[in-house]
Order: sequence, then structure tokens, then C-alpha cells
Amino acid sequence: MDLGITQTEFAERIGKSRNTISRICNNTSQPSLELLWQISLELGVDIRELLYQSIPKSEK
Repeated sequence: MDLGITQTEFAERIGKSRNTISRICNNTSQPSLELLWQISLELGVDIRELLYQSIPKSEK
């Protein structure tokens, strides 16, 4: 998902460091459920979308 902002800007929005967001994006760190909830609220998506990989409709 591209919000058109940097990792630094996103991190500031949710009160975390850019390094934290970078590690999550690179899958080298797993966020807590509380952090996942904050991220989902900021992205405007259901938290389940962050937990499960979606299969594109064309592949179903």
C-alpha cells in the first residue's frame, strides 16, 4: 500500500521510530498486536488485512 509518504512520516503519525517501521516492512521484526492496531487505524484497513496475505482475485 502506497500512501505517498515516507516511512519517517508514517512513523511520526503513529508515534514510532522510522527504524521500527523499516524493520516491519522488511519483515525482520514482528509488531505487537497493539502496534498492528495503530497501523491499521492509520491505514484505514481492517487489522486482518495486515495479518493475512491476500490472494489477488485473478489467482482465485
